[in-house]
Amino acid sequence: MNRQGRLFALKKFSKESPKELRADWEGYHLLEYSTEVRARVGDAEFIRAVKKNTNYDAFDWIQKIPTEKTVGLTKAKTLFTVLKDAQKISLLPCLLKFLEFCERENRQLAAFEYKEAGLLSALEDIRGYLDSFSQEGEKTLPNKDLFYSVKKSARNEIVDASHYKLCPVEMEIIGRDKEISAIVDILNSSVNCAHVVGVAGIGKTEVCKAALKAWLDTGDASRVFWVQTSNSNNVSYLIEQIGAAVGLSGEVLSTISDFSQLRNFLPNALYYLVPARKLR
Repeated sequence: MNRQGRLFALKKFSKESPKELRADWEGYHLLEYSTEVRARVGDAEFIRAVKKNTNYDAFDWIQKIPTEKTVGLTKAKTLFTVLKDAQKISLLPCLLKFLEFCERENRQLAAFEYKEAGLLSALEDIRGYLDSFSQEGEKTLPNKDLFYSVKKSARNEIVDASHYKLCPVEMEIIGRDKEISAIVDILNSSVNCAHVVGVAGIGKTEVCKAALKAWLDTGDASRVFWVQTSNSNNVSYLIEQIGAAVGLSGEVLSTISDFSQLRNFLPNALYYLVPARKLR
């Protein structure tokens, strides 16, 4: 939900102005969901949450979000904070409720390239993460940032090319066909390990995602696990991250001290290791 995403929606749906995107763009979906939450919790509770988290005391600022020139993730995060406080839940369950609202009302999202499979995959990921806390007996969820990588979930397998994690951040990748093709060639070869290197921000992750998407589209691909790693060279931590991605329990991971031992527990698959990066 940012200005570029709105421009993408305007182009996709051949609309002249943001006001014509009602029912077609995230900004309006969020407004609709906010209206539903307000009706459910009552005006007093909703306004309390607004006052607690913003400098506003009315619903007007939310109504203006879809058409504002400065629309962006910061305001979206603030709104989600308001919504979770109004409903007295954590941020991740709040996001889940919003996505369930989009599924129920048949509101597709640019973040998933307007594909239902991407939305359903995201729902499955979040539900799996929440289930993991329930199974571990946790009474409350960590109140982390809304847009963070779900590391504890065992649902890090990329099942097909429509998976939402493979959707490009900026909706479209331009001028990288050569690099994408080269990576697909590697994926189709017998090479066991390959590194994609380059300066920060040049587009390594997006090119790799596009290559994985193209490779999975061929139908000959093997299983793929997405592993969000740290920038640390701590071997024990990397073993824990890879093991968690395939669903190994903490008890099993505690018995593994090196990669040769870890290999015995890993499914035969492609493992895409993505260095963690700070949110901007």
